[in-house]
Amino acid sequence: MLNSRVNKLVQELKDTQKEYIRNEKDPELKKKLQNIEKKLNEIPIYHEYNKNLEKINDQLFVVKEELNEYFDKKINN
Repeated sequence: MLNSRVNKLVQELKDTQKEYIRNEKDPELKKKLQNIEKKLNEIPIYHEYNKNLEKINDQLFVVKEELNEYFDKKINN
């Protein structure tokens, strides 16, 4: 049941984000987004997922930068 709750909230978040952008960043929709995010972050598994996702994104950024530097040196030398 937790899985369906998380999925429902994530889908609601995505839909609300789209609506928020289409409606020129309506302040009421921003509050709704914040409320959904708060509910999601109260779910331990979702919170853990976001922490791990952030770590992975950081690692990917480092790899990307290293590759850019490597190829930049190869191309410019």
